Amino acid sequence: MSLLQNIKRGVQQRPQRVIIYGPEGVGKSTLAAGLPAPLFLDTEEGTQHMNVDRIQVDHYGAMLEALQDIYKEARNGNLPYKTLVIDTGDRLWDMCARQVIRDYNASPKDGKISSIESIGYGKGYAQASEMFVNLLSVFDNCRSAGLHIAVICHCRVETVNPPEGEAYTMYTIKINAPAKQAITAKEKLKEWGDAILFCNYVTTFTDGGKAKGGELRAVYTEHRATWEAKNRHGMPAVMAMDAGEISRFLFARIPILPGALLQLTPLRQTMNRHRLPPHQRETVRWMPWPR
Repeated sequence: MSLLQNIKRGVQQRPQRVIIYGPEGVGKSTLAAGLPAPLFLDTEEGTQHMNVDRIQVDHYGAMLEALQDIYKEARNGNLPYKTLVIDTGDRLWDMCARQVIRDYNASPKDGKISSIESIGYGKGYAQASEMFVNLLSVFDNCRSAGLHIAVICHCRVETVNPPEGEAYTMYTIKINAPAKQAITAKEKLKEWGDAILFCNYVTTFTDGGKAKGGELRAVYTEHRATWEAKNRHGMPAVMAMDAGEISRFLFARIPILPGALLQLTPLRQTMNRHRLPPHQRETVRWMPWPR
C-alpha cells in the first residue's frame, strides 16, 4: 500500500486538552463546570459548593485507579460525560511528591524522610516530575476514549530573565516546587495542552482615575509578556468568562475567523457591555485589548 493513500486533508476533530489557570477565586472551577458534560476529579475539595458530578481523590494511587476506571467505562461507551476536569493540577503535583516520599520510606534505606527535599541532588523533585508527566499520558488514554481533558491550576508570579533584555515578571502556571525544580513538569504540561487559558480580574478605573478590580473577569487566550497562554482554535485574544462561548471555539466545528475580524470579536460577542453600570460600560469599551 502506498503511503500516499494515508494522507488526510482538512481539520481533524479530536478531544481537546485544555489548561485553565489563574488566581484564587477568579472562577476557574465554575468556568470548567460549564464545559460539555463535565466530571470532576476533585483533589482539594474545591467543588463542594458547586452542583457538579465529582470523584474525590486524595492520593496518587486513588487518582490512577479513578483514571483507569473512567477509561474503561468511556471505552465501553458507558460513561455519560464528555469532559474530565482535574481540579487542580498543582495539587496533582503534591500527590506525586507525597508518593515519592512514600516509595522512599518503603525502601530498605536507613531512616525515613518527611520532605521531598531530603532526597539529595534534586532526585526527589525529578522523580515527582516523572510521575506527573506519566499522569499526562494516562489523561491521553482517557482522551483516546473520547473525553476532553481540562486541568485547572492556580497561578503565581515569576521573574523572567530574557537574554536579550531586562528582567520582567509574568503570571505562570503554579507547581508547588521551587521554580528551578518545577520546570520539567510545568513545561511538559504546557506542551501537552492544546489550549492554555489565563483567567484574571480586569482592572477598571473610576472617574477619578483610581484603579478598581474584582468586578469584571476575562479569559486571555494568547501569550503575552505578562502571562502564559495559547490556543490553536482562532480564539479572540480576550474573552469573557463564558463557558458556552469558549466551548464553541474549543469543541465545535467552526471556521477560523480572519485576523481583522478576530480583533472585534472579544468586544462585540463575548462581553455584553450593556449589562454593566454606565461608567464600567465605557471602561470596557475602550479597554486596551492585547494585540
